[in-house]
Amino acid sequence: MRWIVIAGMLISWLFGAMADPGYVKELKAYMTAKPFDIKGVMYTYDFDGDGLISYNEWVYESMVTGRTYRLLSTTPTPQNNFGFAPVDVNLSGCAPQGYFIFLDFPGDSKRIFSWAYLSALSGRIYKLMGATPNHRFDYQRLEDLTFTIENAKAFIVYKYQENFPNIVGSYDTPGFSWSVDVRDSLAYVADGLKGVQVLDISNPTSIVHYAQIPSANALKVTAGGPGMELLADEQEGLVVIDTQTMQKIGSYAIDEGHAADVVYDAKRGNAIVATDTSGVFVLHVNGSHITFVDHIDTIAGIACKVLLQEDILYVADTAQGLRMYSMCGEGCATPLGTLAAPNIADFAIGTSHTYISYENSARIDVVSGFGGERKVMINDEPVGGLVLSPDKKRLYVLNEVASITVYELHEGIPTKVDKIYLPYPATDMKISPQGTIGYVTCGGDGLKVVKLR
Repeated sequence: MRWIVIAGMLISWLFGAMADPGYVKELKAYMTAKPFDIKGVMYTYDFDGDGLISYNEWVYESMVTGRTYRLLSTTPTPQNNFGFAPVDVNLSGCAPQGYFIFLDFPGDSKRIFSWAYLSALSGRIYKLMGATPNHRFDYQRLEDLTFTIENAKAFIVYKYQENFPNIVGSYDTPGFSWSVDVRDSLAYVADGLKGVQVLDISNPTSIVHYAQIPSANALKVTAGGPGMELLADEQEGLVVIDTQTMQKIGSYAIDEGHAADVVYDAKRGNAIVATDTSGVFVLHVNGSHITFVDHIDTIAGIACKVLLQEDILYVADTAQGLRMYSMCGEGCATPLGTLAAPNIADFAIGTSHTYISYENSARIDVVSGFGGERKVMINDEPVGGLVLSPDKKRLYVLNEVASITVYELHEGIPTKVDKIYLPYPATDMKISPQGTIGYVTCGGDGLKVVKLR
């Protein structure tokens, strides 16, 4: 019976179609970047009652409408590629054979074929590639991917890390890793609800867990003064961590908003905290003692990122754009101007140019200086973040899909030179002083140590 089932499927499904390797890499990066709704479930159903399953004794149950259809019940047409016909059957005693998900992959020229079949029996994934003139369907088997189903959604994951030659080491943290700071052979990972995970990365190929620092919802971690890490916690506000005892020694609550980002002003000993609804706070940190210095309340939207270079503070204001302030005296901010960029999501300040990315967009603005000539560059994927190499000669674009696009900067103008594939989209990256190693947080997949050159 099992042979008949498989043979029957092969009459209309051809597994093993070959696709361009570049297409497959982009497809996998796209599929592992987000969950997909289960659009339909496939069942076998013995319509003839003979104990055997023929090629057209399959039922598709739509998760959208709840209706059931018999596969190849009619002659397929361009409008009905699977030969579906409505059928009224009771599937209560039937086990799912597989699931269909709609990908809407940008690399597919024909949207009608942008589907994948997930086998419930083998855990294998097959990408629909097209159909032959006699309505056989070509499927590409994605060898190194599998899936899990949760709450009617499919999560596509890699089976093996060996598929990623750039990754030299990894550690799967227990939470969702949002950001990382690296110093003294230790990586501090802001791990969401699981607090801060401290990892010993002295041997990148064998990362060891060193300590865990509880926190309500750790989002951004950065170096403070000597022996101190600063944490932007969505619930607790600014948190100060003693790196000798690996304990929290102080905190400052943000009453009318949530902390989103933090940067340290070493010259003045201040922490500058960005929030989602109440602007930017400048706080003086002296060990466990935190005192108020200034409040920038002119931010119109979310202050999604702060960056300090010399005495200039840059704030990404999602409503208006990139704001610039002069930090003087004890750290009070004086406005210097705004670079219009509504819906700004991230930015990087290079030697001669400013780079700006936007929410849910592949667009990157390349601006001469702070307010000079602006050129629009379209990245090959929607942008999740921007990271400059220490020498500011490379721009790393953390894509919203599971990859990093690498650009060389020639007089500030980016030229694409490489693409690094990951098992999960990057949320943050810190680069070694030599520019050869990247420490990448990958959300639900922990920390990856990536060879950059």
